[in-house]
Amino acid sequence: MRDPKRGRRPASTCPAQLLQLVVGGLIFVFCISAQDSSKRLEYEVASIRAASPDHPNGIGESGGPGTADPTLVRYSFIPLSLLIMTAYDVNVHQIRLPDSLHSGDRYDIVAKVPPGTTKQEALVMLQNFLIDRFHLKLHLETRILRHFELTVAQNGPKLKPNRAEAASTIPAVQDGVIGVKMGADRNYMRARQVSMKELARVLSDELATPVVDKTGLVGVYGFDFEYSREGLDGFRRSLTDAPEVSGAPTLQIALQESLGLKLASKKGPIDMLVVDSGDKAPGEN
Repeated sequence: MRDPKRGRRPASTCPAQLLQLVVGGLIFVFCISAQDSSKRLEYEVASIRAASPDHPNGIGESGGPGTADPTLVRYSFIPLSLLIMTAYDVNVHQIRLPDSLHSGDRYDIVAKVPPGTTKQEALVMLQNFLIDRFHLKLHLETRILRHFELTVAQNGPKLKPNRAEAASTIPAVQDGVIGVKMGADRNYMRARQVSMKELARVLSDELATPVVDKTGLVGVYGFDFEYSREGLDGFRRSLTDAPEVSGAPTLQIALQESLGLKLASKKGPIDMLVVDSGDKAPGEN
């Protein structure tokens, strides 16, 4: 297993092809080949700067592998906590930060990756960049927590791999993105070409509880549905007034009726990324 503190793994354990091990959604094993397995994955060039407080476009990520600009990655107006979550592919309920790293500071990152870099390699580069600039020390541990398991309902999934665009209450979203619009009494969720892992992440945000994907569905899907804001405890609740009484179904019922999926409450092991220490501000470029 690659040491998350150093972004490396021992050369002797790496076969002569690209490998990764994902444990609970965390990417912790990575090497390229037997002859260069000790090579550390890093950006070719990268800079990080404090973002302007009146940033016009808000939080954003653009470019990088799989986009029209595959060698230039940009992260805009993003706090350190969200950068770490992005790098290690965890949601807000799978990370623990020391009080010293909880701040309102936002950052802009511009980084260049070599041609042919994969999305997973780019994430490891971001991990190593954050470790170097903020002197992060991290470890992985398992905790027993209440959580939800996302599974396929008894009558099977209703998801469509290539859902045609249809009339919606929220604007079109990019491939791989789930958009959520908050209404007075209900939320509207729309997605295009997203994985069940990404759906579980967004559901975790809505429910303020870890959601683990147990659907066994490995494709990408599109969907569009609405659900009541009653009973939601996620971060979006704090952004608006208390929800009005709604005629919309609860999130759990909407998932089953619209997508053929269900949520089951469980208590069990959840992998957590623990940041032991780090600098509040990044080192110089």
